[in-house]
Amino acid sequence: MKKYPIVYFLLLVNIAGYAQPKKFDIFSYAAPAGFALVENTEKLFLELKEKKEYCQLILYPATAGTADAEKDFNKFWDFFARRKEEGVNNPVTKQKDTADGWQVIMGGAQGTFNRKPYIITVMTSTKGDITFSAAAVFTQEKYAAQMQEFIAGIDPDLTLYKKGSNQAAAPATARQPAGGSSRIAKTVTPFNDGWTSTAYDDYVSIVKNDAEVRLVFPDPALDNRRPANTSDFEAHYWDNVVRKYYRVTGQVLLIEKPAYSYGENNIWMAPAADIASGRQGYVAMMISPNNGSTTVITAFASDKAFLDANFSKTAGFNRMFGYNKFGATTADLVGEWKNSTGAGMEYYNVYTGNSAGMATAHVSDYFIFSSNGTYRSEHTGTSTFQGTLTHGKSNYAGTFRLNDVTLTATGRGAEDPGAFTCYFEAVKYGFTLRLINQKYTGINMSLYKVK
Repeated sequence: MKKYPIVYFLLLVNIAGYAQPKKFDIFSYAAPAGFALVENTEKLFLELKEKKEYCQLILYPATAGTADAEKDFNKFWDFFARRKEEGVNNPVTKQKDTADGWQVIMGGAQGTFNRKPYIITVMTSTKGDITFSAAAVFTQEKYAAQMQEFIAGIDPDLTLYKKGSNQAAAPATARQPAGGSSRIAKTVTPFNDGWTSTAYDDYVSIVKNDAEVRLVFPDPALDNRRPANTSDFEAHYWDNVVRKYYRVTGQVLLIEKPAYSYGENNIWMAPAADIASGRQGYVAMMISPNNGSTTVITAFASDKAFLDANFSKTAGFNRMFGYNKFGATTADLVGEWKNSTGAGMEYYNVYTGNSAGMATAHVSDYFIFSSNGTYRSEHTGTSTFQGTLTHGKSNYAGTFRLNDVTLTATGRGAEDPGAFTCYFEAVKYGFTLRLINQKYTGINMSLYKVK
C-alpha cells in the first residue's frame, strides 16, 4: 500500500445534513453507510468489511481527563495505537485545533500486520477535566472519507456526563489489524456462576464482582525472547506481561509447586495496582506453556483472601480456560472453515533399545456453511506405520441448524445424528470455531476461517 497523508477533518461540527443521528454514552453520532454495529456497550465499534479490506471506527465513552490535552492524547495513543511489533510507535502525523472550547488533537501512523499494511488514526478531545477519544483503523485510502465523516458527526452533550466515568478502565482495544480471524456477534458471555467473559484482541477478560482474570494470548515475539534457562521463564512473563497491566507495589511471593509434582505450576503473587484504572489490590500469575507457546493467566482482586482461596493452586487457574467460550450465530458460521492437525510417535524395542518404527497421523477437516442453511464438509485422514500408508476420506452435505450451543447437521450418516456442540474460542485478534460431536466426542474440531 502506498504511503499517503492522513487528512484530518475536525469534529464537533453540527451533524445536520448527516444521516439520522444515533446515541452512545453522551454522544450523538452518524454511522457512515454500509457500516455494521459490532459493539455499543463499553465502546462504540462500527465496521465495514469488503473482502480482505476493512475499516473500523471506534468511539470510547467520555471520562475524567488530566485537563491537559497533550497528556490525554498520549495516554490514549499508548493505550490504543502503540504496537511496536506492528511498526506503530509515535504518531507520524499530528494536528492540533480548538472547537467550541474543546482542545482537539489528532494523530496517525501506518502499521503492518501479517505483511498487510494498515492506517491508524487517533483523536482525543479535552475540555476542562473531561476528555473523550475516537479512532479509526483501515486498510485502503478510500476509507479516509468515511473516517472523516464519522469523526465530524460526533456531537457530545455535556449535560449527560456523569462524574466518575472512567474510560481507562476498559481492558483492551477494539482494534483488529488485517489478518485477524473472523469477527463474531457475541463477544460477551455471562455464565451461570457469576463470571462474565469478554473477548479482546490480546486476551479474554473474565470478571466476577471486583475480581478479573485475564487469559493473555501467546505472543510469538515474546516467546522467542525467552531466556535459555527455563527457571527464568516465569520472571520473563511477569516482567513483560503482568507489569504491562499492573504496577507492582510490594514484595513478590512465589508459591512453588510441590516437589515431584506432575501438572503443577509455580504461582507468583504480589500487591499491585491496575495501571488503567488505578485500583489497588493483588495480582497473581501462572504461565501455561503448550507446544512452544505460552499463555499467561493473571488474576487480580482487591481482597488477597479471594486470590488465596481461588488462585493459589494450578487447578484454579486452569479452570478459567473453560470460560473462553462465546456463542455462535448462523450469520457467524457462513463461510469456509478448515483445520489440519498431525502427530507422530517413535517406537523402540524395550530389550535392545533399537528403533521399532515410527507412526504418524494427519487429519484435516473442511466446512462450507452457506447463508441458505446448507453445508458441505470434507474430512481426510492419513496414517503411517513402518512404511505402511493408510488413507481415508469422507464427504458430507445437507442442511444445518443452530439452536443455542448445538449445531445439527443432516446427512452425516446412519450412525451419526450430526449433533455438535458449537461455540467460538477467542485467540489473538479473532476466534476459532469449535465443533464437538456430541455422540462421538473424539471428533473435536477447532476450525479457522478461510474466507
